[in-house]
Amino acid sequence: MSYQWKNNLACQATYKILSGRNKMDQFDPEDYSLAEAGELKLRDLRFRITSTDAFDGFEAKQTALLFFKALRDDYSPKKENREITSNQFVLTLVELFRSDEKTLTDLAATVDEFCKFEDEF
Repeated sequence: MSYQWKNNLACQATYKILSGRNKMDQFDPEDYSLAEAGELKLRDLRFRITSTDAFDGFEAKQTALLFFKALRDDYSPKKENREITSNQFVLTLVELFRSDEKTLTDLAATVDEFCKFEDEF
């Protein structure tokens, strides 16, 4: 069964970090409510706005690092699996942000896979 966008800390964190004006400000919450944001494609976020059709992926690394830092600082999750390093998590985030087809649901699924939030302790 594939991951479902829902009202849990992984989805809330993904939504709030990406939409927050004092965070990453990648989309307006007025345009996408929490309930409907799961289908938003990562390619449609503001970091992908370029003056040409060429997207080299450099922005994906910066965006992944900003997302990781905001997640760590605001939510202080624990590792779900002690074997996985934070570098591996960031590399996975880079691949997601580089993708043309991944959605906020895919990002939240990755966050939920790598992170254990306070409601799961």
